[in-house]
Amino acid sequence: MPMPNAWAEALISRLVVRYGEAFMRQWHGVDRAVVVADWAIVLDGVRPEAITYALENLTPDRPPNAMQFRDLCRRSTAAERQPPALPAPVDPPTVEVKSRLRQVAERMKDGIERGERLKASMLPRLWAIRQLTERMAEHPPTEAQRRTLAALQADDMPSHDLGSFTPIPDHVLPPGMRTGVGMEHQ
Repeated sequence: MPMPNAWAEALISRLVVRYGEAFMRQWHGVDRAVVVADWAIVLDGVRPEAITYALENLTPDRPPNAMQFRDLCRRSTAAERQPPALPAPVDPPTVEVKSRLRQVAERMKDGIERGERLKASMLPRLWAIRQLTERMAEHPPTEAQRRTLAALQADDMPSHDLGSFTPIPDHVLPPGMRTGVGMEHQ
C-alpha cells in the first residue's frame, strides 16, 4: 500500500520550500497530482524516522527525485545499524595495562595460529572435550566422565577413523521402522 497522498503532498511542499522552483522544474508540464502519486508509490513502506533523516541530510545544491529521496531514507537504517562508538578512555592506559594488552594479543595470535594448524578431524574431539569439561566444572564428575575425558585427551586416540557402519537388517527392526513402511502415502 503506497504512502498516503496527504503525506506525499506535505513532503513535496516541504521540498518546494527548501529548493524552490528548481524542485518543481523536474516535472515541468506534469500534473502535480501525478507527481504526488508517484512519490507516494516510491516511498511505500518508508518509516517517518527515515523521512526525517532524509530531510536532515539533503544535498543543498540539487533537489532529489523520488528514487533519490528513497535511497537517502534507506541510508538512515544503515546509520541506525552502526554500533555506537565507545567513549574515549578517561585516563590513558598505564605501562602495566599496555604490557598486559600486548600479552593478551600475543596469546590470541598464538591461539589463532595453532587453530589454523588443527586438522578438521580434531574439531569434533575438541568440541567433546570442551563440553565435558564444562559439565564437570558445574557438577562433581563421575568415574565415567573422568575416563571419557582421559580417553579424549590421549594423544594416541584415533580422531579420523570412526569405524564402519553396518545397517540393521529389516527383519530385526520393529514393523514401523522397516524400510518402505509408511512410504506408500508419500
